[in-house]
Parts: sequence; C-alpha cells; structure tokens
Amino acid sequence: MWQVVSALISGKFDPDLESRKIGPCCHSRWLTTACRLCRLYASTENPSKVLCILTAYIVNVYAPTWFTVKYHELAVDGPKNLFFLMARSNEVEDKQAREIAQRCIQRNAFHAHPENILLAQLASPLTRDRLEAVEKVMQARKNAQALQQRSMPNIRLFRVPVLDFNATKWQLMIKWDKTDVYEPPLTKKLTIRDLLAIIVEPLRVAPYKCHTQMVERAVKEVTRAAQQVIGEKKTRCIN
Repeated sequence: MWQVVSALISGKFDPDLESRKIGPCCHSRWLTTACRLCRLYASTENPSKVLCILTAYIVNVYAPTWFTVKYHELAVDGPKNLFFLMARSNEVEDKQAREIAQRCIQRNAFHAHPENILLAQLASPLTRDRLEAVEKVMQARKNAQALQQRSMPNIRLFRVPVLDFNATKWQLMIKWDKTDVYEPPLTKKLTIRDLLAIIVEPLRVAPYKCHTQMVERAVKEVTRAAQQVIGEKKTRCIN
C-alpha cells in the first residue's frame, strides 16, 4: 500500500512494483482491493470518472487513515483516529462521493461514543482534557444516582452519536448537550478520590487495540478450516 500510493503521488512506478503480484480482490480484504484499484488506475490510459474518484479517496483518505490507525493502535487512540478520518473525508472534492463516505463514517462511528471519548480524555497527557473528562464522569454518576432514587430505569444504550464534521478538535466531534453521556465501564469501580487523582496523573489503560485485525485474521483460518469439511463425502469421513 505504501509503495503503490507513494508511486501514484510521485508519478514514478519502479519496475519491481510494476511486476509485483497483488492478491485477488475480496470484500473482506479492503487493503488488497485498494491496492488493485490503484494499480488499475496507474495502468489505465484514460481512467473513468468513478475510477478517478475511488483512487483519489484511497490516496487521500483511506491510506493515510490506515497507516494512522496502525501507528496509533490503542483503544484510547480510537477517537483521535476517527477524527483524523473525518477531517480527511472533508477534503474529498466530489460532493456525492464525500456524502457517501461520510454516511459510512457516521454509521460506524463507535469510537465517537461518549464513553470512548471520555476514556481517551482521561488517558490524555493534557491536564485540561482530564479535568473535563472527570467533570463529565462525575456528572454522569449524579444523573445515574438521581434516576435510581426515583426508581427509574437507568439502561445504558450504546447509540452511535451524530458526528460534527465541522469540529475543530476530536473532543468536540459530537454535540455533548444532545448526547446521552454514560461513564466508561473501566472507571465504574473508581472512587471519587481515584477520579480526582486522574486530574494530576493520566489514567493507565491496558493496551487494548482500537482495531479488529486479529479477529479478521481469524476469519481466514476459520474459512480454511471450514473448507476441509465442505461437501457430503468430507463430512462422512469426519463422522
């Protein structure tokens, strides 16, 4: 991906890259599909408008975001990575393509949930971020206690919030006053003293990943294993 995208930007394809074999297109292998689209664009004398739009999106949005996620791979980096993707999507020149991309980003904006943004703020090196997060967590606890005192259900609904693609920083990529704010599960057992201590020192979060690459790798192995038992004869042999 890096070599193909760099070649498109510079306009120079090395002979080794020209002859390199790329895996077949597959809906579950977005990286391979993106590389093949870029190669198709480079080898087409008069590429269609659709191919130009797709290639521009890969070079300007998909590839930079992919490398950003790989470099900043922790769960606390998730909201920042999402905001990076939002900012890059605003640079898509074709209006229809930009709207399609941003609808997809909105539909999958799980890292924009208040729980994830608050967790990232609590682990932030900036005191201002941690202070804002602690205040929001304490307010969320008060709201939950108030509902409990009135015998009202306090069901945690994990709804994807509406994104603000005009936001200037990742902490404000959602409208906090229009979103139900819940406390991150990782802080529920912390006392008030523990929360206040986070203002002085960032919260230490286990190195959970913000992506599902490990799960995606397992899909390939499961598919390979399933192929060993497909068909009536193979099933009989196993039985």
